[in-house]
Formats: sequence, C-alpha cells, structure tokens
Amino acid sequence: LEIAFRKHLTFYDAAYLYFAKKYNLALVTNDNKLYNSAKDEEIKVLKSIEFQEQTTKFNCKKLRDKEGNQVIQNCNI
Repeated sequence: LEIAFRKHLTFYDAAYLYFAKKYNLALVTNDNKLYNSAKDEEIKVLKSIEFQEQTTKFNCKKLRDKEGNQVIQNCNI
C-alpha cells in the first residue's frame, strides 16, 4: 500500500510494481503513469512494442493458456 499512496496509484497498479521489484521482474505496460512510476522505482519496464521487439530478438517461447491468450515464457530481457 505504501507504493500506492506514494505514487498515487491504484492498489492493482501498485501490486504490479511491488511484485516486479520483489522478484526482479520486468514490467510490460502501455500505461504512462505506471511506466513512469516503475522507472522511478528502478524497475525494468518496457512498452509493449519494446517487449515485442525483445521477444523476437531473444527467441522467447510463445505459448497459449487455456483461454487462448498468448503467454511468453523463458525470456531473458
């Protein structure tokens, strides 16, 4: 909650930042406020177009979940 109050974010957006920071994960978002907040928190953050370029560059595995949504796994960015 501290991040949510400090950055004036919703709890859900703050949770994305919290887990990305805690587990040293990259965050992919097109939300400018979330993107800038991640940068401020020194979290690796990418816009979706940057992520698409990186998945091609690093030959990431592209899978689908049960609902048919694309899921990326085993990608080092």
